[in-house]
Amino acid sequence: MGALFGTSGMRGIVNLEITPPLVLKTGMALAASLDHCGSVAVGTDHRTSAEAIKRAMVAGILAGGCNVMDVGLAPTPTIVYAGSKLGCDASVSITASHNPPEYNGIKLWNSDGSGFSREQEADVEELILGAQVPGVEWNNVGRVFQRPHASRTHIDAIITALGHVDGFSVVYDGGCGAGSKVTPYLLRELGCKVFTLNANPDGRFDPRDHLRGEPLPAAGDWNRIADLANLVDTVFATEADLGLANDGDADRVLVVDETGTVVPPDVLIAFFAEQALKEKKGGTIVTTVESSMLIEEVAKKNKGKVVRTPVGDVFVSRAVKEHGALLGAEPAGTFIFPDLHLCPDGPFSAACAVRVLAEHGRPLSEILAVYERYPMGRLRLECPNERKATAMDAIAVELEDALSGIKGIDTADGIRAELKDGWILVRPSGTEPILRITTEARDQQALDTTLEAAQEAVGDIIARVTR
Repeated sequence: MGALFGTSGMRGIVNLEITPPLVLKTGMALAASLDHCGSVAVGTDHRTSAEAIKRAMVAGILAGGCNVMDVGLAPTPTIVYAGSKLGCDASVSITASHNPPEYNGIKLWNSDGSGFSREQEADVEELILGAQVPGVEWNNVGRVFQRPHASRTHIDAIITALGHVDGFSVVYDGGCGAGSKVTPYLLRELGCKVFTLNANPDGRFDPRDHLRGEPLPAAGDWNRIADLANLVDTVFATEADLGLANDGDADRVLVVDETGTVVPPDVLIAFFAEQALKEKKGGTIVTTVESSMLIEEVAKKNKGKVVRTPVGDVFVSRAVKEHGALLGAEPAGTFIFPDLHLCPDGPFSAACAVRVLAEHGRPLSEILAVYERYPMGRLRLECPNERKATAMDAIAVELEDALSGIKGIDTADGIRAELKDGWILVRPSGTEPILRITTEARDQQALDTTLEAAQEAVGDIIARVTR
């Protein structure tokens, strides 16, 4: 990660870390990276600071010589899809995704829907941090074009790709986010009867944002997420076929089956992977180092292979493109279906979940019952940012002594050790002064044993390096 760009673009508290002057320079730097020509699609989620940040970004892009296609308030995947269809050279989504309302951020996208690579971000960052970002002469300044129909374009593309499905009852929880501008309308046009919760965009995220803060539950039990309780209860009360929820900028989706059970995203990844592999008679699935070993098991049975990347949809989308993969996914509810584009797409993923019911003619709980739910545990251990590298170096040396039966180690993102009955991942957070420990095992006893040993070993290392 650089000084400005983290694991998912640039994020920070508005007017402290994300300031209009910084955003202005970012817009100019982006235009310079595009050789001061072409066009950039710009859109925002619903945060209270969105307009201020957008105007600074637009001013910078124009001063840098590029035109701006202003798509207004829209989900991130809608902004990115519109940019591709409008022939833009890049897109900018102004969002901090699931972060609290005092945050905002900037995420940069290529014309094919993939996020900017680390190298591209580094080029932009170097320009921002330089003495002066180059602009253009007065007669080459860009122009703004209003493009307010991005949501319509996105909805039409999804319906064309999936077709109509009739007769299903769906409860949609928009979390007062940007997804409310697209997903419920999409579901109705697909042919669903839709009940909506929190479907009015509100920059304060009242009354809930189900993916704020920690996007993954500590014990792997998704039904413990309190912010989803209303959705779960409403699915049960209305006897709906399905419940769906987007995060703040709708690049993620969570699914609730007809029994009111939140489907673990790893199980949904396994299902979509199996369907794609069966249809294509093999292929590649891309996921991150945090995903379940269930994905490998499904791929092995269906002539497929799994490519694991560091955590972050930018890494996933780049790997999908590089390997010609059938699917990219993260266990926080992020799904990339490359037949549409390379951006994580919450509305499209929601529509795909409904399509599952139409194709199989059975309740979702029955369709997914064949997939194993392995126990998973997560821990957060405090570690100062300046000591993370030292701690990880020590963990790399000492982890094998602390855990028995290590069969292999992957260092794509942190340290992931393959064990006899599961795996363990230790990685530094990209946004907080903590180390994260994630482990999965075939039974609860093996999980508890591994987690206890890892907590003791990593805790001792952190204590030693911070003395």
